[in-house]
This record gives sequence, structure tokens and C-alpha cells, in this order.
Amino acid sequence: MKPLVTVLIISILICGIPSLAKSAKKKNPPALIVKLELLVEKPFDYDKKNIITEGCLTTGFENVGIYFNDKDCMASEAKHGLWVSLPKNSDLLFYYPKEKTYRVKLSATMNAKNKGHMGMWQGTLERVNIITSKELK
Repeated sequence: MKPLVTVLIISILICGIPSLAKSAKKKNPPALIVKLELLVEKPFDYDKKNIITEGCLTTGFENVGIYFNDKDCMASEAKHGLWVSLPKNSDLLFYYPKEKTYRVKLSATMNAKNKGHMGMWQGTLERVNIITSKELK
């Protein structure tokens, strides 16, 4: 019995550890480039997926959202946008001060279940990274 246990332990150590190491090093899947309109219309199709999208980002009080057109952005039409979840210690809050509007390209993870501030949005973008931005008037 002892030799069998010893062989089993040695086999696990020799064969099992590399496979465990490989599974621990899983890479994030590449981000999908998705039009913001699709994210707003069908948020559950992209739930928990890494995405890249473009839109009009607002950084106002209770209105940190991204919209697919400037009209909805300026009118703060939450039903036509996604809440953008920025951590309180995010560098993005420094670079994107309150009460401004930007045309942005960003990468994020889609969360279709979280409807954002007061549940008014079509979903939430989390783990946001701004790729490009231009302040709008």
C-alpha cells in the first residue's frame, strides 16, 4: 500500500503541477470591438465580455455614462446609454473632472445585470480604460 501511495504522490508532483500552473495562467480573451448601440440594445449578449467601444462620455453628478450619440448625451437619456463605473480612487476621475463631456474610445467589461445609478441604465461598463478622448463643447 505504501509503495502505491508513494508512486501516486510522485506522479501527481511530476505530472500534475505543470498542468495546474497552465490552468492558473489563463489569459483574458481578446476584447471584442462592439458598437455602443449593440451594447445598449442587447446588453446580455455581451455580459461579462471584454469590449472596446466608442461614444459620448459624461462625467457629471450622478451621470457618469456613455451614450452612442451626442443628442442623448447632452439630454442625459440614460435609457440610451450605459453607466460607467469608476472606482473612487481612479486616475480617470482626475483626468476627467466633473460636469464635462468627451468623445471617447474605451475598453471595459460589460455587466448587463448592473443597471447603474438608480437602475436607469441599460447596463454598466466596469474596469474601464480610456484609449482616446476629446473634450466636447
